Amino acid sequence: MSTGARLIYISYNVIWWMPVALVVIGVWSYREGAIAYLVVTALRALINLYRNNMLTTRAAQSFPLRAP
Repeated sequence: MSTGARLIYISYNVIWWMPVALVVIGVWSYREGAIAYLVVTALRALINLYRNNMLTTRAAQSFPLRAP
């Protein structure tokens, strides 16, 4: 995996946890955190649907927006 793809891969997974972290440290309220988490999770679901249904197996393996 190239450096750029690895950075996107790490960022993609860190962004998913950011709403939880921001609620735990008290920056956001529970409501804001829940809404942000819902939005991020919905976007991840759409990206995963694209990856699983539109890409070939080889392209899906190298797709940087994926869960570990």
